[in-house]
Amino acid sequence: MTTYHNGHRLLLQVMISKKIVTENEARDFYTKVCSTCNEDANPDKFTEFIATINNQLESLFMELRRGRSEDTGDVYYSLVNKAEDEHSKLATEYQPHEIEFIKSMLNMIIESENGSVSSVDLINIGMDLTKKISAQAAQELLNKLIDGGWIKENGGKAFLGSRTIIELGSYLKNKYKDHVGECMLCLDFVIMGDLCDGCGTKIHKYCAAMNFQSLPQNKRKCPKCKSEWNKALIKLDSEGPFVNGNAAGGMRDISIIPSTSSGASSQPMSNRRRGARR
Repeated sequence: MTTYHNGHRLLLQVMISKKIVTENEARDFYTKVCSTCNEDANPDKFTEFIATINNQLESLFMELRRGRSEDTGDVYYSLVNKAEDEHSKLATEYQPHEIEFIKSMLNMIIESENGSVSSVDLINIGMDLTKKISAQAAQELLNKLIDGGWIKENGGKAFLGSRTIIELGSYLKNKYKDHVGECMLCLDFVIMGDLCDGCGTKIHKYCAAMNFQSLPQNKRKCPKCKSEWNKALIKLDSEGPFVNGNAAGGMRDISIIPSTSSGASSQPMSNRRRGARR
């Protein structure tokens, strides 16, 4: 492990400020801080560089943690509190009634069939809280959660953001054992994915694309029960997010390949909804 130096301190300061960044951004920051401090910025030493920072953070129960976005497979790094409960993660940023909203929101998303719910339904949660909050206040809180990387929104649907996956993944997996599974292809946390019609196994859309896109329809098989995989596949541009299990720069172009039994089409990113039931 490399000796802890000012470059490590600078990158940590960046992460304290940013909270969560893409892997490409993290590597760019790594190169810049090493250059500023006249230290070696060998790309192959990036993981070791992060490990050195984490060694220093161990006593503070903090960590620079790597995780993936469930909707795209893009890789992110986040500075996290290693305590595994939502109160310790959120208490410094949100008030008690806001945490109640967030807990109800997590329940709704995680217990949904495909890991996403209507943005309007989330906003309406505010009326069911112990301390009710207006639709406008709920919309503002949802916007704050989106800005903070806790929630993502696309086509009027909201789902867990990369920051939630990275920081609360282990906790959510333990709490929601019946709803949070393990992708049979990457063996990672999965809420948002496609279910096998034969056995109910859930697979990330990007994992299915990486494994099945080069195969004819009759050769696409569920890794567990071997029944035909007939879900629409995300089309990956170039090499997609993973090469031999490692990040390959993320998805740059995403569209949908209809399967023989599905005519799904891609949806553009929506503007944040400003209206809700009042």
